[in-house]
Amino acid sequence: MLLVTTVAFGQRVENTSSYRNIGAERYVRLNYENDFFALSDEYYTQGVNIEFVAPAMAKFPLAKLLFQNKHLPHRTGVALEHQGFTPSNIVKGEILEHDRPYSSSLMLKTFSIISNPYTNHRLATQFSLGVIGPWAMGKEIQIALHERINPDKVPKGWKNQVRNDIILNYQVEYEQGLLVKRNFLITAKGGARAGTYNTRLSSSFTFMGGYFDNPFQFPNSQDKKFQVYLYAEPQLNLVVFDATLQGGVFNDHSPYTLHRDEISRLVFQQNAGLVIKLWSLTIEYSQTLITREFKSGTAHSWGSVRAAWSF
Repeated sequence: MLLVTTVAFGQRVENTSSYRNIGAERYVRLNYENDFFALSDEYYTQGVNIEFVAPAMAKFPLAKLLFQNKHLPHRTGVALEHQGFTPSNIVKGEILEHDRPYSSSLMLKTFSIISNPYTNHRLATQFSLGVIGPWAMGKEIQIALHERINPDKVPKGWKNQVRNDIILNYQVEYEQGLLVKRNFLITAKGGARAGTYNTRLSSSFTFMGGYFDNPFQFPNSQDKKFQVYLYAEPQLNLVVFDATLQGGVFNDHSPYTLHRDEISRLVFQQNAGLVIKLWSLTIEYSQTLITREFKSGTAHSWGSVRAAWSF
């Protein structure tokens, strides 16, 4: 399973893993990712995601596409997500050959997480609908931020970004607890992701250590008012398609994209972070390192901050 399956989010913003479990049926979570936290300004430059989880979200129209099981603990939610990507040099206005294209995406996501407390596994499904290209307004967002924060380094190449196209993506993710102890947890994770945004296969292990609730148990049994733990997740991705590098499926008029032969097919990713929960508030800081995603590129890293409020 670990060699042929994927963690669906082998992408950027990823919230369905056990180490990001929120022990409540209702919560809102804000996620912000930026390579500024890793003292960088290239490749994956920013990601913003806000999600809302509540039982009523099971009636959301797109949630009909998700796997549901009313007999097990489950959560259903929706999220709005924006991602932005740039080449290694943003002050040059011309196309940089053999470098990452400018691209941005805006997506509405609906997702379901089902936990089985008897077998210690989690099944997550997700459907994403959105756009990649100028409609996502990555140019306007990044230029506005740089004009206020770093006016000497305003990006000049957004005119060469990946053109507008439609995002339709579906994901299945399976996570199995291998060692579930009071203060230590090891899991294996796998699934499948396919669509017009990206298609990839990945596998990973998760290691958690500290003071935390069992993420596979029923929400009403997760009663620790204070939790603190560290986690690490080494992950291997087999990349089949990536629209942020290759352009959209339906629109081939982008001024610059990478050819499929330039894409790195095997990409290693390391996620690690610290989570602190105090009553209804959960905060997290993490760092991610990823090996080169295209053959002429380099390794890249970014940091993430998350805050969730359960009710």
